[in-house]
Amino acid sequence: MKRKQPSRWLLAGALLLSQMTACKTDSADKPKANLDDEYEWAEPAFDPVMVDSYEMDGATFEIYEVPGLACVRQQSDIEGLPGNAVQPGSVASFVVAVPNGVVDPEAVFYLPPGDSVETLESFAVLTWNNDPSDAFLAMFELQVALGVDWEMTTSEYSRAESEQWATGNTAALALERGWPVVVPGNCWGDTGQGTGDRIIHGTYSAPRYGALLENGVLDNVFERWPESRRLAWGCSNGGARIAARLIEDPTRFDAVVLDAPADNYAAYSDEPATFVVEQLNDVMGAEFVQETIDNYLEAFNGGRTGAEAYSLGLTLGDGIDLDHLPIYLGWTPEDENLGPAVVEPLVDALSDPQRYSNPLSEVHEFPVRDHCAITTDETRRAEAMDWLESAADR
Repeated sequence: MKRKQPSRWLLAGALLLSQMTACKTDSADKPKANLDDEYEWAEPAFDPVMVDSYEMDGATFEIYEVPGLACVRQQSDIEGLPGNAVQPGSVASFVVAVPNGVVDPEAVFYLPPGDSVETLESFAVLTWNNDPSDAFLAMFELQVALGVDWEMTTSEYSRAESEQWATGNTAALALERGWPVVVPGNCWGDTGQGTGDRIIHGTYSAPRYGALLENGVLDNVFERWPESRRLAWGCSNGGARIAARLIEDPTRFDAVVLDAPADNYAAYSDEPATFVVEQLNDVMGAEFVQETIDNYLEAFNGGRTGAEAYSLGLTLGDGIDLDHLPIYLGWTPEDENLGPAVVEPLVDALSDPQRYSNPLSEVHEFPVRDHCAITTDETRRAEAMDWLESAADR
């Protein structure tokens, strides 16, 4: 069976929209949903249950749900946004793919996707705030471009996306080496930062649990295989999710590949990516795009200062010591979907021996415009995986 890599447009569109989730819905004629004074959210808990499994290409794919972590939307009436989400969504999920016959793997491979459906659906609300007549047409155009089924709930799409990554080309290289592949879903649009500590009034007013899910998943699989090396690979927002885990705990992983990581979110306020400007200005206008980005930073990160606190490039060497950790970074200054200012602080940090020094680490600048130039290219993907295997053996 030929494996498919997540498409360039899916990665690009998801990255774009993940920066643009929060928006203003305070006027009287725009109904709110799931407000903290209208719905009592249950106490979150990481309580995974395996609900399905199947075999494919020499591996067993285990599907887990987490009943204690609710997604942000149950209904799927896209035209009804933002007022249709009147109850929490079904539950979060993750995928563990285990090579058949492997009991004590040399390594465990963590592969967080670079997007989530809740952030994609935000596009309808963004256009709603600008001109409601544009909203459904814009959603339809985006659906065609990204191949997204908008009738899915956030939970359903998150699971489908996780399975897509778990059966993709990058995962296949890990499975061939006998490494279990772990893919956490995300149905909150929070780049793995949400702890459920507050209600975020964005596309849907709800708590976000991305950090609780990811840390729970990592604890779970590392306890299952305690002697295995802990490896991670993330492109775009997937790289940002790995960076968030390292900022919380610098010992989380033994080696990582970061492919065009969306590391410094605050930079989007200064320099929106070319893709953002070209795709959305005609519908919303440059001023509205800028306002939306700033709203996202405020809602999800507590403003610019909070966003910078989750940038590995800005915090490395300043209380964050990763000299023990081999890092393989790939990026391109010509990336149409990720402005250079988002990645450059990390490039600078890894190149400064006063802030970071590891003899195995490599930084690659590619002369292309492709977003996630490692993950989406067969040769570069194989070279990075060979490096990761070598670094894991040291």
